[in-house]
Amino acid sequence: MNIIQQKMQTFKITDRFIDLFLLFISARLAIIAERVLHYKSWHALDPQSFHFSALLIIYIIWLILIQLFESDFIYRRTPVWNIIKTTAIISFIGVTTTITLDFLLKTDLFNRSTIGFFGIISFLLLLLKRGGMKYF
Repeated sequence: MNIIQQKMQTFKITDRFIDLFLLFISARLAIIAERVLHYKSWHALDPQSFHFSALLIIYIIWLILIQLFESDFIYRRTPVWNIIKTTAIISFIGVTTTITLDFLLKTDLFNRSTIGFFGIISFLLLLLKRGGMKYF
């Protein structure tokens, strides 16, 4: 493996870790938004609004979706519209899959408003990251 291939592999791994970090930030911001919406203290963590196991499920789903839709993605050569479309598809399928799993498992992993906020915030953060990578 030459140096360029090693750098590409390191970039792909770093890119995925940044995506996971942004998903964690999205979950935290979704909890804050949901708690503010229901007039609760915004700084507390409530497992009813977003359970830790939901975050693990989201990580797995999003990593699979990102691998499926962006395996041959090159930010520099991909048109902006394709980046927006792909990020929207990943967020939509990820949120609907998470909701479906929550329903089928008959668990209370999150509130509906929290997952709605999470879908919007994760889409925006992932889109900002991908847009920044395109113009970087």
